[in-house]
Amino acid sequence: AETSAAAAEAADDGAGEEVTEMAFDDVAVGQTPDISAQKEKNASVTELDQRTIDNNQRIKQYNNAPADFPTFVREGYDVRVLAPGYTTQADGLVFKDFQVGTGVSPTDGQEVTFNYIAYNESGGTIDSTYRKGIPANTRLGINGMIPGFEIGIKGMKIGGRRRVVVP
Repeated sequence: AETSAAAAEAADDGAGEEVTEMAFDDVAVGQTPDISAQKEKNASVTELDQRTIDNNQRIKQYNNAPADFPTFVREGYDVRVLAPGYTTQADGLVFKDFQVGTGVSPTDGQEVTFNYIAYNESGGTIDSTYRKGIPANTRLGINGMIPGFEIGIKGMKIGGRRRVVVP
């Protein structure tokens, strides 16, 4: 969604109130806008980044990506992950738990069975156990998966649901 400087100037009635522009698409129906998060978002991205983010949003919508799917901004060969509500570990793993399971986390040598949907950075589905109709299984610690994905699984518990970002 586009905004204009004229709209911001018109909204400032001179009372010294700071105007924060926010696309109405950024606020779910029935929800209150998170002004502080929007200010933080506005302050942390350049104009070029914002155009990239807006383009990514359109592509993700076209691909039917989940609503809270992260945004990726390429900086040469590096990728910056913009993912409000996600956790970034010291090892660089980015994840969001939708449901924390119970019990202990799996360790190297154990076999795990899980369902997944793999997306590319544009939110397009690459692979899915749901489409195949059968869950995946692997033994941990044998380098049988993408390392970041394995680290993400090792941090889960039985019954957990998590989105793992592997840049």
